[in-house]
Formats: sequence, structure tokens, C-alpha cells
Amino acid sequence: MTVLADHARRWLTARHIAQLGILAQLLAGFRTAGEYFRLHWAGDATATVGPLLLGAMLAIAGAFASVVLYFFGRDRLAIGMTVATIAGLIAYKLFSLPALG
Repeated sequence: MTVLADHARRWLTARHIAQLGILAQLLAGFRTAGEYFRLHWAGDATATVGPLLLGAMLAIAGAFASVVLYFFGRDRLAIGMTVATIAGLIAYKLFSLPALG
């Protein structure tokens, strides 16, 4: 068990965490855009579904900023951008889309 823990500890660097954060942001953006189109094509699109596209754009813009920071070697800033983007998306959902749960 200690060999596995040591290997995981060596792998878990700021660079790898930044990569996982970028992946999470892209997945959040694509999932949000997909949810918009699913509701729109199902005929359930109401006025409360429109802001989903803004949420998708926020997620993808945050991912873009994280990718730029990552390629400039600013891994910790990319992680911070990931945390800020996810927190912003949660706040946006709670305040702008309360009807969606």
C-alpha cells in the first residue's frame, strides 16, 4: 500500500492538478451547452433555460484562461483560475438559475 501511496504522491504535482482542472472546466462547459440544447430540442425551453448558454461560455472562457496560464508555466495560477471559475459557475447557477435546482 505504501508503494501505491508514494507513486500517487509523486504523480500529484501542480502540473497534473492544473491539467485535471482544465479538463473539469471543459467538461462543465460542454455539459452545460449540451443541457441547453437538450432542453431546447425537447421543447421544454423556457425563459429560464436561456442563461445556460452564458454559463457554458463562462466555463469555456475560464478553461481558455487556464490553458493560457498552463502553457506559460503558471500551473498554480491555472489551478486558482479553475477554482475561481467553478466557484463562479456555482454562484451563477444559484443566483441566476434557481428554477433548475
